[in-house]
Formats: sequence, structure tokens, C-alpha cells
Amino acid sequence: VVAAAAAASTPGELWDASVFTTENTPLSTTGGHVWQAAHRLLEYLEAMQTELGLQRPGVQILELGAGVGLLSMVLARYLPRAGLIVATEQECGGALDWCRHNVQLNAERLRAPLLCEPCDWLDYAPSEPAPPASAVEEQQQQQ
Repeated sequence: VVAAAAAASTPGELWDASVFTTENTPLSTTGGHVWQAAHRLLEYLEAMQTELGLQRPGVQILELGAGVGLLSMVLARYLPRAGLIVATEQECGGALDWCRHNVQLNAERLRAPLLCEPCDWLDYAPSEPAPPASAVEEQQQQQ
């Protein structure tokens, strides 16, 4: 867990992802760069933080597929009352290493605890492909 700085965010402070440095290299996975979707999700989370309860003391946040870690780092900076933010990424291809590297590189900017952990979605894939939706509906109708 990266230790968080004691500084609190200023009420109304805009979330600024540009304060973070992210380093990476082309990877064999999708985790090697910051996707535009991360910026869009940050805009949404910032706008909806009250409605989503993100300012609640002790809130815990899990990011699946954190890539280079930008989204989780922004959350760890601008949600200082969070109990824990966990950024997950697959180890295969080096993505988790880059996520951890970037979190360490930006540790002094974080205000909430941030942990990077391995998570490979293939570990949770069914051993057999799921039947098509039409087959499931047909089976439900027969019951």
C-alpha cells in the first residue's frame, strides 16, 4: 500500500489528471497506455461523486484493468477520505509492473491509500463457453 499524504483536498477542487506522471512501454496487453475511456470515467465520477457516495469516509474502490494506474491515482488524490483504493491489472505482459511503477512515481501526490494487485480476468472465465442467450431463454421456457 502506498502511504497517503496527510493533505486534504480543497472543497470544490477540480480533479486534474495532468498532475500525474505516467510512464509505460508498448505491451502485448491493453494495459500499456491511458485509454480515453479513463478520462471520460474520471469526468463522470467527478460529476457524480456525491450521488455515488465517493466522499464517504472509508469508501473502498476497486478498479478492474487499471492499466498504467491513472484513474486510481486521480481517485487517491481527490478522495482523501477513501479507506482504500485497489488498482488491479494482469501480471502477464508487464502491465501490473507498470501500474506499480507509476503509483510509486506519484506517491507524494496521493492522499488516500492505493494498492496495486494482480487480477487476470481469465482466472474467472468459465471452463466451457456460455450457451447463446437464445438457448438459455428456450431452456427457461421449457421449465
